[in-house]
Amino acid sequence: MRINGCVMRTLMIIDDDPDDIQIFCEAIHEIDEKARCLTACSAQEGLRCLKNSMIKPDYIFLDINMPRMNGKQCLEQIKSDPFLAAIPVIIYTTSKIKKDVDETMLSGASYFLTKPSKFEELVNVVKAVLQNKFTQNKFSNHLGDHEQF
Repeated sequence: MRINGCVMRTLMIIDDDPDDIQIFCEAIHEIDEKARCLTACSAQEGLRCLKNSMIKPDYIFLDINMPRMNGKQCLEQIKSDPFLAAIPVIIYTTSKIKKDVDETMLSGASYFLTKPSKFEELVNVVKAVLQNKFTQNKFSNHLGDHEQF
């Protein structure tokens, strides 16, 4: 989106933890103070916002572990919608389980990000995502960090 000739990025975070949403939005504004951070506290709310809004985010950060509809189900609905399918979805979760990584990547996620424990780490990894410095090969190098079940 352009406002007064400037490109303004819009990101959406879908997460049921309000603290994680707040920290994420703070990290986004640390990276780009002009960025817009859309938030949804459930998968259902996120899908409703995505389908009813004229503004589509440049990226969606999606938690897996949510009640009622989990992030995997939400991802499948996003990727099956022709108006939303092209939006990169970054899984943003506490999970390190290889099965979660595999399932979400097969369902169309662009990247699987385990929530960092430090704010600086979050800023750095989100900055890399926003600069398109993530690739499947780079992602594959981190599979050793994920538990296998």
